[in-house]
Amino acid sequence: MKENKKKEIWRRWIQPRRLLSVGLKESCARVVLVPRNGNGTESYKAFSVKFPIPWTEDPEAAGHRLAERLQQERWKAKKALVLLDPAWVFLGSASLPPIEKEEIPAYADLQAEKIFPLPRNDLAVAFRVTEIGKETQRLVLAAVPQRRVQAVQRLLQAAGLELVSLTTDWGVNIQDGHTKELHFRIRRAAKRLELLVVAGKTPLAYQSAVLSGSEGASGQEVQGAEIVRQVRMLVGRLDPEVREKIRTVTFEGPPEQWNGVIDSSRQHLERFGLEVAVEDSSKATEKAFEDRLDPILVRYAKEWLENQSVPFEFLPPRISTWERLLQRSAKGPGRLAAEIGAGVVALFVVAMIAHIQYYKHLEKRWQAMKPAVSQLQEIQSKIQKFRSWFAEEPVTLSVANHIAEAFPVEGRIWARILQIKSDGTVRISGRARDNQSLLQLLEKFRKDPQILEVKLQQSRGKDPIEFVIQLTVKHGH
Repeated sequence: MKENKKKEIWRRWIQPRRLLSVGLKESCARVVLVPRNGNGTESYKAFSVKFPIPWTEDPEAAGHRLAERLQQERWKAKKALVLLDPAWVFLGSASLPPIEKEEIPAYADLQAEKIFPLPRNDLAVAFRVTEIGKETQRLVLAAVPQRRVQAVQRLLQAAGLELVSLTTDWGVNIQDGHTKELHFRIRRAAKRLELLVVAGKTPLAYQSAVLSGSEGASGQEVQGAEIVRQVRMLVGRLDPEVREKIRTVTFEGPPEQWNGVIDSSRQHLERFGLEVAVEDSSKATEKAFEDRLDPILVRYAKEWLENQSVPFEFLPPRISTWERLLQRSAKGPGRLAAEIGAGVVALFVVAMIAHIQYYKHLEKRWQAMKPAVSQLQEIQSKIQKFRSWFAEEPVTLSVANHIAEAFPVEGRIWARILQIKSDGTVRISGRARDNQSLLQLLEKFRKDPQILEVKLQQSRGKDPIEFVIQLTVKHGH
């Protein structure tokens, strides 16, 4: 209890008194100054700044423009939280097996490698666990390309700001009537059509498409066929576990905004087993953009100032200044325990790095020897195919050779067909000029110690005599 109180005191002393919350769009930014003890969004100061060109093309120029506006407003805050446009963020989900909580980050990295189109090392990945129904849990993953993160850092550095948190928000504002069941949400955002798969208030999948038409949100035409096509594309990306549980498609915004799109697409959507609904909300219009974004920016800034984690944090975990000071001020057994813990963590990190490097080394060796191994496997399969030709058993060439030696050289009797089976049974079909030659051959077989049984199964005709003899030879011959 005393330790928690001590941490709270340090937090109040060390944490910044205000934070800049920045919502980045392609050609503009919304900036809100959030005090640590502010109450209500009306007490926060805010402004918008437009960039002549998309900020991703020249982050430094955008940063200088932001710095000029900050100087005009005389804002002194130097730490900034950035909210990225969700169109720049990859979003996906995966089923979560029953694993320990400590194992989830490693499992998330593995799933990110499978789900997202870029290598894991080129992405900043965030994740959270959400429930679908009462028993099913899914791992929701969001990722931003590292080059985008670096561009944000360059922009803020040019503006003289420090990036302390990087996140995003899909603007999911579910009404109280909704539960945690899965459903689609479709809305218009400026010149884009946005589709989300949502479980409760947590998005599982997101898709954005540019609308065709004239400039301005009101001039963009939305066709029912385009809605159906986008829904089919998003459904195709979902796991069967998620796909089978979606029953509803909700269109956000005033009904007149869709101009008959709902009626033209309803029949096709219902074929997919989807019930169509409309959620009338003025927040779906472009006019309410700033009014919709400001509360989100304030909420995330307040959570950071209160040392709470945001749902999707793309920056590595941070240790705040007051936590470092608390660690340094610890004495006696507490400090020793902290040092031992730090040593264990360091050893674990070193072991993990060594394990990863060793795995990469083995993978490299395997890739080098893979062609030789493939060639060896092919040779082995051929050896198995022709093994019976060389095996020291009745089914061998030695058996055939032994039987051939019993036939006379003169050619009075000869074999036409020779069948040798793995159980030691030999079947000989042949012809003889006279009966005497056939009897002599049978006598040779009966006197041969390697032949256990001799049967004359068939004999017909006179010259030539057609015969069939069955022999049983010893195993191991």
